[in-house]
Amino acid sequence: MTVQDFIASGTEKGTADLLAAYERTTPEKRGWQPEGGRSARNVLAECAIMTDGLADIVQTGKMPEFDMDKFHADLAALDTDEKAISALKAGTDKLVKVIKALPDDKLSVLIESPWGTYTTAAWAHHVTTHNAYHEGQINYIQTLYGDKGY
Repeated sequence: MTVQDFIASGTEKGTADLLAAYERTTPEKRGWQPEGGRSARNVLAECAIMTDGLADIVQTGKMPEFDMDKFHADLAALDTDEKAISALKAGTDKLVKVIKALPDDKLSVLIESPWGTYTTAAWAHHVTTHNAYHEGQINYIQTLYGDKGY
């Protein structure tokens, strides 16, 4: 197994796990927000945006300028289960294709960001930890609205 295959398979599994947590969320509660918090749908939408964006970062080797207004508009546009799930699946497919096409010598190329400088391989792998964190958020949101059958 190559490094690229390992990262790609982790990306696919992470998305599957995230979607499974979301699908276990009571459908009528997916848009529910705890006071001062986020809804499960909003969390899933962020993951969709991040996954797609990571594909661009890994492919270009550059961190784009972050536009918070655009990010919030993109979140607001993913306002249904169908839109958020579709965007996450499309972003995952895009990222997996980019990862699998990475030549070995590009894996160690550094990419600078406001959070530090990391290898292309680390950026490619970041979606697995990012989405696992948010899978936990979705699971926790379920407990806040009283679902104990997760």
